[in-house]
Amino acid sequence: LVVLQLDYAEGDPDVYSVPLAVVGGPHAEDLLTHHPDTVVGACRSGDEPELIVDAMADADAAAELVASLAGRRRVSGETGAVIVELPSKVRANLRAVVEAAEVRLPGAEQSNSSAVLGSDSILKVIRRLHEGVNPDLELGRHLTEQGFEHTAEVLGSVTWTDRGGRESTVAVLNEFVANEGDTWQYVLDGVGRTFEERLMTDEPPPSVPRPTDLSTVTRPAAAAARAATEHFAPFAESIELLGRRTAQLHLALADSDQPDLVPERFTALNQRSLYQGVRSQLRSGLATLRRSRSGLSAPDQELVDELVSGSDELIALLDPLRGDRLSGRRIRVHGDYHLGQALWTGRDVVIVDFEGEPARPISERRIRRSPIADVAGMVRSFSYAAHTAVRDQIERGLLAEGEDHGDTSPGRRWADWWQDAAGVTFLHGYLDEMDGSELLPSEPEQIRTLLVAHLLEKATYEALYELRYRPEWLSIPLTALVAQVRDG
Repeated sequence: LVVLQLDYAEGDPDVYSVPLAVVGGPHAEDLLTHHPDTVVGACRSGDEPELIVDAMADADAAAELVASLAGRRRVSGETGAVIVELPSKVRANLRAVVEAAEVRLPGAEQSNSSAVLGSDSILKVIRRLHEGVNPDLELGRHLTEQGFEHTAEVLGSVTWTDRGGRESTVAVLNEFVANEGDTWQYVLDGVGRTFEERLMTDEPPPSVPRPTDLSTVTRPAAAAARAATEHFAPFAESIELLGRRTAQLHLALADSDQPDLVPERFTALNQRSLYQGVRSQLRSGLATLRRSRSGLSAPDQELVDELVSGSDELIALLDPLRGDRLSGRRIRVHGDYHLGQALWTGRDVVIVDFEGEPARPISERRIRRSPIADVAGMVRSFSYAAHTAVRDQIERGLLAEGEDHGDTSPGRRWADWWQDAAGVTFLHGYLDEMDGSELLPSEPEQIRTLLVAHLLEKATYEALYELRYRPEWLSIPLTALVAQVRDG
């Protein structure tokens, strides 16, 4: 295990874990020919040339890593020590998995690397290390101890301790949950099939309230939204179930007397910090969009113009945070919650990956927030699913180019309708399950205040991300921000 530190002329260094393995013979030749990106370097053992490869990019090399973990409890090196915490039963199972050659790689991930071990467990190796216990391990252990059934049980961990005694989580071993994929793909497939039917007709989408209209997220309104989503059956039931499981997750996360997990009340300082943080993000984001306007498509330029002209109205949406003290509690939340973080088993959902946003320091990810922050993340994910489904129809030639732009285009109207219907249905399941809990404010208007603030925070983050990495997707968060200006 190489621990690699990158130092910069300015700012703090970055530290990465790089598991390496040495392979030789025909297997090394095959990797060099067909998967050269896995090769880090070369070495020689006697007369036989060998390759140094990324241990998490090749199944055989990953198996060697697993075998090493199963056989050792502590490995010391020049820069520190690696501590392996695995129960004896788990160690024996890992050895059997390696002997049976049942280590497989599920595919590339953006931030970390995983290996599925037999049919019982999955090892996630954390690439970018931060000092302290990774939230994925910390919250996963808590949920395991709580007996929360709708997540993957934590089975063990690997920790690196440097010479100064500072600890960083290197890997987490979780129960492997059999699934049919994540809920993103589940929803996207179903919405796409339904759009194929609805977009071929002149039928207008039915009326549905917006998720931010909390006064309508009642049983009658939710029933109306669910009736509308019968166009997308069985997604109404699945989305409401996701809302209930999300509420159960938050209740389980809050059920603790540990100092780092116990819920806390909102204070005037908390509200002011949330207000100033989102306001600053909005102003900075709008300034960046305005400077980048000339390089955007014509439809996106129009959206940016409307946002800039309505910037005062947008920021005014945060004013209720400066009013009366919010009731409810701040808790440790998922932190990066969207459809890709929930697995669909065919009948239920399993929520995974509690690491939070990997680009943020662990100290920031461990800050308590309103559980509504996770709710906002999921509502925004519904928006991406709906508009992605429409774009898929355009790529397949079922809709004309540009049918995802403009308030009156069929694709845009159906996408906007579905994201609202899904959001209301999700919220109904969530709020119904949270009924009577002190985690949320007792007044719907205060819940709305938090929801609007976190939706603005999330959509602004998305807009800046898309502007930098995927400008062709920029219209999705821009449309959401414009809708907030129009709705007030």
